[in-house]
Amino acid sequence: MEDMEKYRARIEAQMTDFHENLEQVIAKAKEKKDTHSQVHVQNLVKKKEDAAAKLKELDGAHESEHPKIRTELDRLFENIDQDVRDALAYYF
Repeated sequence: MEDMEKYRARIEAQMTDFHENLEQVIAKAKEKKDTHSQVHVQNLVKKKEDAAAKLKELDGAHESEHPKIRTELDRLFENIDQDVRDALAYYF
């Protein structure tokens, strides 16, 4: 298993990529101005908040809880990745 420092760096890189993609989706959603666009944006913003909260939880958790939280974070980022791809496909 990755050590915590490498894992955190990987997650932070994913968060950065997600933020950049989210900015693109928000810009395109503003152009479209339809309900579906707003739902995409709201869902992605919620997932960004969830990921940030889970990362903060990992930072404050006891070492014995790290594997469980890491699994949850990994699963969350798999979902985020798919949602971002779907949103970008919708707009581009």
